[in-house]
Amino acid sequence: MEGKKKMLARLVGCNYGGTCYELCGCINNVLVARFGFGPADVTVLTDGDGHAAVLPTGANVKRALADMVARASP
Repeated sequence: MEGKKKMLARLVGCNYGGTCYELCGCINNVLVARFGFGPADVTVLTDGDGHAAVLPTGANVKRALADMVARASP
């Protein structure tokens, strides 16, 4: 019997605020994309709040993806 598949997500939104490459709405878009996922199954990395643990750095993205793969393993 096949149960409901576990859905996991890692969302990255970068507005690049204060730079000449600044974008508008990327963080808002990433938050809207949470629909259909349980809050505990979503990790959001953004440059919006300045907390080091959630900044979308290369190291944080790699860590979040590694965590997702570990959680998805049977």
